[in-house]
Amino acid sequence: MIVPLRDGRDGRPPYPMLYRHRPDDRTESRESKNIGYPVNAKTRSLMLSCLARGLRERLLPWMTEGAISQCSTFVHWETGTSPRAAQGCHDDCVLALSIALDLYRRYGYHPEMFRGKSRKGGPTPYPWLAA
Repeated sequence: MIVPLRDGRDGRPPYPMLYRHRPDDRTESRESKNIGYPVNAKTRSLMLSCLARGLRERLLPWMTEGAISQCSTFVHWETGTSPRAAQGCHDDCVLALSIALDLYRRYGYHPEMFRGKSRKGGPTPYPWLAA
């Protein structure tokens, strides 16, 4: 799916703005050679914690009914180490939302972009809460 975007297809030019991941724990700022957000044990835990925080603090007023429905069936299984969709359910919206929130955590917060205040009095990392 990424290859046609990277290389171009059917007369369309290659898309130049594809995401290349930069791990949080590396001191150098080199981007990965791979395109896209890598979902592994470490990044999955981090991205799901971003979603958990957003849900817990009610910071996501724009969630769709589909995403809410999938969140309600996203569970810890007795086998395996990470939460996932219940049997017969889907989790693509949950994972996409959690990746988007982690990317926003990494690159989306810029104090000069808005003048809103959080409930605790400081700047909020979520501009849709700006007053």
